[in-house]
Amino acid sequence: MASCTLCDKRAKSGSAVSHSQVHTKRRFKPNLQKVNGVILCTRCIKTIKRKTQVHSSAEVVTNSEEKIEELSNEV
Repeated sequence: MASCTLCDKRAKSGSAVSHSQVHTKRRFKPNLQKVNGVILCTRCIKTIKRKTQVHSSAEVVTNSEEKIEELSNEV
């Protein structure tokens, strides 16, 4: 089962409810993308883009940005 390397988001289970209120099992899957060999959810990709535009010349501020930098150095 794949998960986001930053936020550890993974598939969750729930119920699909029909008009007659019959509950059947289903899975809610996150939108995971492979970026430079790293699996990230689209929310993390959006956050990274936003923070790199705002803090383009600043140092790494949060833990998630430090993780991103470590992963990009490995690849």
